[in-house]
Amino acid sequence: MLRGLYWISRDLFDPSFRQSTAPDARALAEIRHQIEHRYLKVHEIFARTPGFQQKTRNDFFVDTLAYSIGRSDFEDKALRLLKLSRAAIIHLALAMDFEEKRRRHASRSRKPQFGQELPVIEHRWKA
Repeated sequence: MLRGLYWISRDLFDPSFRQSTAPDARALAEIRHQIEHRYLKVHEIFARTPGFQQKTRNDFFVDTLAYSIGRSDFEDKALRLLKLSRAAIIHLALAMDFEEKRRRHASRSRKPQFGQELPVIEHRWKA
């Protein structure tokens, strides 16, 4: 389970660790940096294409302070982060459960030990 947490961490981008397994990790790191330290502008309709050239200074998308992103791209990246977070929480909970069972078995004491079992979640409830 902890090895799974390690591989989830590889999906995140760290400037000191240049290689990452996720191709969009750098974009996620840039969005996080913009939200935390600068200004992120989310557009409902984002007409900018990869080969977009700035034509006028009064262009709607020209803003030297903002990082612009389309709403659908922002939603996709937010959903990706939510999925990574959910996977990390699941791996951490499973690792803790494994360690608690290992310690309980190793102690072999007659003291009562209280714990809580993880509920079973049907696959159709997972999105």
